[in-house]
Amino acid sequence: MAESLLPKEAQEVVPFLVEPYRAYRIWTINFKKRKYPALQSITYRALWPPRQAFRSHCLIQWGKTYRDQPEGGSLNHSAPNMEHRCGIYGVKEKDDLNAWSRGRSCVVIGEVLIWGKVFEYQHGYISEYAYPIEIVGYEGDWKEYDPIEVIHELSEVYGIDIGTIKKK
Repeated sequence: MAESLLPKEAQEVVPFLVEPYRAYRIWTINFKKRKYPALQSITYRALWPPRQAFRSHCLIQWGKTYRDQPEGGSLNHSAPNMEHRCGIYGVKEKDDLNAWSRGRSCVVIGEVLIWGKVFEYQHGYISEYAYPIEIVGYEGDWKEYDPIEVIHELSEVYGIDIGTIKKK
């Protein structure tokens, strides 16, 4: 890879993409942390904020889960970072989500826009920013919840579309 002519500080703020990519990902639904059902990342259990972009952080550096991160905590590197594999994961094809969702309860499948610093690999991406744009399916055990009702509530809370919903 060629050495950049930009100073390191400028490299951190210069976006690599002019237009966002589209990717698929899954979330579990958190019914306890907010007054509404919230999209929650499956690995570090990060709650995605409604109606705003989600930004990745390297949580491995803190050695804790997202909910334990310090306010104003500083990072030794930006995310995504290939050394730690930190960042927001998305896949190119919905079928590639199967392994991620096995054995999980209250899972929704959606499409996101991703941008900022983005690493592309064979089946997907690791990105700096993401924004959910559509819910396209659900799977897993929903216990006492009606997944269709929850998806409609997510649509209102997050301001996202509902696609043709399919249960996997």
